Amino acid sequence: MKSFVVCVAIFSFVAAVTSLTIITPIVRVINENCNDDPVPNSLNCSSVGTYDCGHCTCNVGFAGQRCECTASVQASSEVSCRKEFAQRLCSERGVCSCGVCECFQRTNPEEVISGQYCECDNYSCGRHNGLLCNGHGRCECGRCLCQQDATGAHCEIPRVRINTLF
Repeated sequence: MKSFVVCVAIFSFVAAVTSLTIITPIVRVINENCNDDPVPNSLNCSSVGTYDCGHCTCNVGFAGQRCECTASVQASSEVSCRKEFAQRLCSERGVCSCGVCECFQRTNPEEVISGQYCECDNYSCGRHNGLLCNGHGRCECGRCLCQQDATGAHCEIPRVRINTLF
C-alpha cells in the first residue's frame, strides 16, 4: 500500500491594484514511496524548477503547476480569473494559470466546460421528456438554443408552420 503526505503551504501577497491581501493555499500530495531522483531545471517544470516524483518545485521568481508563470504574474492572476471580485476563481470549474482559466475536462467528452471564466457549459440546460433541450436544440452557457422547429425555454413547444397558397 502506498502512503502519501499532504503538504499545505499558505502564501500571501498584496495586490498592488486593489491593495488587498490575497491568501492562496497550495496543496501538494507527495508520494513517500517515490524512488525517483529529483531533476533540477527539468523540462517538465519549464526548465525553471525541480521535478520530483511527479511534481514541480519552482525556482525563486516562478510559480504554477509547471513553473510556467513568473511569480509576479501568478500573484496578480487571481484577479484576472474572476468575472467579478466576489465570484469564485474560474467559477470553481477550472484552474487559474498565469491569469488565464483552464477549464476542467469532464469524463464525458461530449460535455464541455467553456468561457473565459469557465462559466459556461453545454450540458446543464433544462430537460424535457428526459432530453437536453427536448432533443430540439443545443445547450450553450445554460440556455437552450432551439432549432427552427421548436421554441420555449427547453425547446418544448413545437413551432407550427402554416402553409398558405396564394
